Amino acid sequence: DEPNLDSFLAVETLYAGFAWGQRASLNHHMGVPNLDVMMVHPAGRGGLVALVRDNDRVSLTLGAQEGAGIQKVQVCTLSGQLVREIDFVSSILGSSAKIFGVGWVGDDCLVLASSSGLVHAHHLAHSSHTVLSLGEGCEREGLAEMRTSPDGIFFRTAADRFGAMLVDGRLGCTEAGRVNTRFQGPVTLNLQTKTTPTTFKTPNSRKSTGSVHCFEVVPPAEGSGAFELIVAMDTDLVRMDRRGRLRPLASGGPYLRVCPSPDAQFVAALAATSDCLTVVDMSGVIKARVDLRPHNLSALDIRCLAWCGSEAVVACFEGHGEMLVACVNSRGTEEEGVAHVTWADIGIVHAMSSEIDGVCVLGQNRVQLCRIVPDMVRRALGPGSTSPGALLHDARNLVGQDDVRAANELLNILEGDKIQEATTDCLGAAGWCIMQPGFQESLLRAGIYGNAFGSGRQRRETGPAEPRDAISDLARSMRILNALLQPEVGMPLTLLQYRAVGLRAIVDRLCSWGHFLLALRISESMEHKNEHNAHRLAERVLLAWAKRKISSAALSTD
Repeated sequence: DEPNLDSFLAVETLYAGFAWGQRASLNHHMGVPNLDVMMVHPAGRGGLVALVRDNDRVSLTLGAQEGAGIQKVQVCTLSGQLVREIDFVSSILGSSAKIFGVGWVGDDCLVLASSSGLVHAHHLAHSSHTVLSLGEGCEREGLAEMRTSPDGIFFRTAADRFGAMLVDGRLGCTEAGRVNTRFQGPVTLNLQTKTTPTTFKTPNSRKSTGSVHCFEVVPPAEGSGAFELIVAMDTDLVRMDRRGRLRPLASGGPYLRVCPSPDAQFVAALAATSDCLTVVDMSGVIKARVDLRPHNLSALDIRCLAWCGSEAVVACFEGHGEMLVACVNSRGTEEEGVAHVTWADIGIVHAMSSEIDGVCVLGQNRVQLCRIVPDMVRRALGPGSTSPGALLHDARNLVGQDDVRAANELLNILEGDKIQEATTDCLGAAGWCIMQPGFQESLLRAGIYGNAFGSGRQRRETGPAEPRDAISDLARSMRILNALLQPEVGMPLTLLQYRAVGLRAIVDRLCSWGHFLLALRISESMEHKNEHNAHRLAERVLLAWAKRKISSAALSTD
């Protein structure tokens, strides 16, 4: 289908009409998975999704007897395929343990925390698990909140003490390209400021009577080794570093939810009493503020808060099938503190995952990707566009139909010396259209067509419009993305996410998920890329396959 470019936000359905955990029979009511009684935690960047049975929700929905069942954890792909199933009670956390928090550290380390301060780190790649303690203080005071990031585990105790359990060797990666998830001992962060407690009711019917209402981890800079927390304290929003030092960001709370942007430049916060969604930068300057009351919404009805790239904040509310989108960056208005607000019809949302170029939305039986439409895509594919990119795209399609009008279209571009701009727009739009293989092919052909004319015309002045190797790499990357998007694989990635994750990590994911043949074919197709050490990827895939076969044979009764 042709992408919808009528608004600045494009909503695309990645998968629909499936059932989560398709090979599992647990966490189902009347044969249908019910996400209303689960905790849903996506890893992000096309990774896995953890579905955890919430016995409290089951008791409220289906009765106390049903809520007394065993807590199970299902790990699925975004297309609903079951990858792993974990029996939490049978783990070494003890039969009385209850899952309190869930998170991901890296691509394949699932963290399950109990309220007593014990953490179960399950390494999916090699089917092992480790039990960790968040410290004597957390075990004594109880765990109030837990968050995870690639740097490790961050937590808050019931006495408002903060702590972190960092990943050992975070600045370096293992040979397999995954984060080395050997955790260091917990570090206590002393909160130096005392504030007056504020009590308000949250959507999950719990009450916060302490000075700290919630916190989130700022996405770490690559290789920095440092971390910061965004903490909602009483009526203030503050930044907290690893030494416990506080820097104010905003007042006007108490704040019910906070969410840092993926580029760590902005923070979105939802005020509980004023029903306002506020966006500030890291220096405390208000970039946007949206009053929810004119939209007949209350902050207490919030279900999910996330970022769509770093340009817009998206919020979903209980009982609403639409998502509020507040654009706060380049697409905002000229007036300071005013955001462009629109709505997107996406159905009932159970979880969202902020991505570097969009937001992944998980529903009962479908997964959607929402992205801000870039200018180059509007120019090349926008309705009625007469930009050089659109003219080049039309010209190449006419050439394929042996239509003489193609010469006129191309002549108009060449006369305006816009062939390089047109080529760049077509190739950029081809990399953006992950759900439209037809558009990918036609835009790639248009880019190659324009590059052939542009390189000969501009070689003496500015060089080729686009290096041939760059176009070849783009085409090869798009073939890989199309293979990963297939439902039997279930790893949807955009071109930006693919480059951020890296080829090595993707191959390791495929091996962990059991897709050895696809991992081998991808490795062999990229053997010319010396910077990825792709010539060694195929050997590692075969080694991983051999280990899996040997371990499976050891468990066989034959």
